[in-house]
Amino acid sequence: MLADGQQELSANFARRGVACTWEGVEHRLGLTGSPRLDGVLAVLDCELEQCLDGGDHEIVVGRLRELEVAGEDRAPLLHYRGVYASLAA
Repeated sequence: MLADGQQELSANFARRGVACTWEGVEHRLGLTGSPRLDGVLAVLDCELEQCLDGGDHEIVVGRLRELEVAGEDRAPLLHYRGVYASLAA
């Protein structure tokens, strides 16, 4: 889960195919061998449980194996209807 201010990281991984890059992205491998991004709000490390047909998408169901939550009081990065948003009152 990305934090407010991590729009560049979000945009990088929103690219299709090989257009996204891991160059300069701080990360380490998690319990399942999946990459875990450093400096984020939370990490959910899951094993693939099931893939379901969702029409023009694929629905991926994972079994949680490890959860890490940042101890910092930071706002989440929100993306709604094509733009980044804020939880500001």
